[in-house]
Amino acid sequence: MAGYKETAANLADTLKESNKRIRELESFKTSLESTVDAKTQENHGMANELAQLRHELALAQDRHQQQLHRALATHQAEVTQLKLDRDDLDRRNVLLKHELDAANANVVNLRSALSTSTVASTSLEAKVRVLTTQLDETKAELATRTAELEVRTARVDELETAVRAAETERRKLHNTIQELKGNIRVFCRVRPMLPKELEKEENRMARMVFAPSGKAVELVEVNKSADGSKTVTKALPFAFDRVFDPAATQTAVFDEISQLVQSALDGYNVCIFAYGQTGSGKTFTMEGAGPSPTDAALIDVDDAAALNAAAYADDHRGMIPRAVDQIFASAAALKEQGWTYTFKAQYIEIYNETLRDLLADTATPTAKYTILHAQGRTTVPEAKVVDVTSPAQIHAMLVRAARNRAVAATNMNERSSRSHSVFALVIDGVNETTGESGRGTINLVDLAGSERLNQSGAVGDRLKETQAINKSLSALGDVMVALANRDAHVPYRNSKLTYLLQQSLGGNSKTLMFVNVSPLEKSFNETVNSLRFATKVNACQIGTARKNSSKSG
Repeated sequence: MAGYKETAANLADTLKESNKRIRELESFKTSLESTVDAKTQENHGMANELAQLRHELALAQDRHQQQLHRALATHQAEVTQLKLDRDDLDRRNVLLKHELDAANANVVNLRSALSTSTVASTSLEAKVRVLTTQLDETKAELATRTAELEVRTARVDELETAVRAAETERRKLHNTIQELKGNIRVFCRVRPMLPKELEKEENRMARMVFAPSGKAVELVEVNKSADGSKTVTKALPFAFDRVFDPAATQTAVFDEISQLVQSALDGYNVCIFAYGQTGSGKTFTMEGAGPSPTDAALIDVDDAAALNAAAYADDHRGMIPRAVDQIFASAAALKEQGWTYTFKAQYIEIYNETLRDLLADTATPTAKYTILHAQGRTTVPEAKVVDVTSPAQIHAMLVRAARNRAVAATNMNERSSRSHSVFALVIDGVNETTGESGRGTINLVDLAGSERLNQSGAVGDRLKETQAINKSLSALGDVMVALANRDAHVPYRNSKLTYLLQQSLGGNSKTLMFVNVSPLEKSFNETVNSLRFATKVNACQIGTARKNSSKSG
């Protein structure tokens, strides 16, 4: 706007100068016209004088002839000069007229420009007023939205606090539900018939009736009467927390234990172990369709793609890899609520009552390992502990453990685990927002197969292994009986297995036992023994598990 006013002022000054110049030119024109008139009058006077002189000349022509000629020449010269001056004045008059016309046109243009500038200035002033009003409205709206944002931010803070409180309450309720279900729970799983078993006619399936509730199974024992004249049947019912028939998938089984796995992330000790005769599907349940030791030796443990493709197909993944995946996925989700977790893993084997480190870089037969119990958890300090940050690392550990695991063929199974394996994952969590912390441990145990010596066909080293396996499983049964009877003394030290699992069996833990059984009729007696043992375990009542946590001030 200031620029338009300055332009208008400059145009006004130019107009004043033009008007002044016009007045000067008009004054000059008037002066010239006066001069012309004077000269014209003078010309008339001289003409009169010339007539008089001619008259006098006539009278004294002889005497004044020469003087007359001179005067006439002078007069003619003056007339000529006057004509020249008049012509010059006419030309100058024309030029001045052109300049005047141009000046008048310029004045018109200046007046038009001044009018346009005035209109533009008025329009700009109107726009400025509109923009000023809009700016004031925007400031008012910004202030309103800022106030709303502050209210919403306060609401978000309230909701985040409520979410953290809800998560804490969820943990309490979740673990209360797990405790109401029993700190020792028993799941029964009957494996399906294998293709190679179906090829042989003598491999008949035992008669089993599964309850619709999914919590009971009834075995039907078929015998001949003493005189062999008739068939005698006897029903043997068994009830557990959950029963899985041969059609149950790994996914369905894990869905039932996933909440128990969550308790480990909440700061509790959790133990899941598989018990059953050789060839009943324990290793498949716990580890899945992983590689054999021979195949595992061919896999590069640093090649994640090879591990996933060759070792753990999605449909057949066992409880260990699934539990690991869930724990890491839940830990990642809890980051939004302020939780940060670290993980340490250890993999121990008990072979012939001797501890072995399945994660050791090189096997050391003479290495000695000790079992220590302190503050509600068990450690084997001489064994390798691995800091893990992803499920892929643990998958690599499982492949390495498969290389080192002691297996051999028996009459019961062409690839029988000859040892107990215990995979332990220690979980430490800290919530910087609430000050809460928790430390849980999940033990995932694959027990060696139970089998009778007369059926296993074991001799030599295999016989020694079978005796050690049966002794440790018998010790496990003694511990369960003592717990069920609430004996003052529980014989944990009778076996390396029971001593290693003392914290999982004796109090501060949530424990689940899979009893895996074969569907074959020829394994009927072993199946009954396994289910009776599982029933004994299901009757145990141990102390309430306590959360390993603290709250900082």
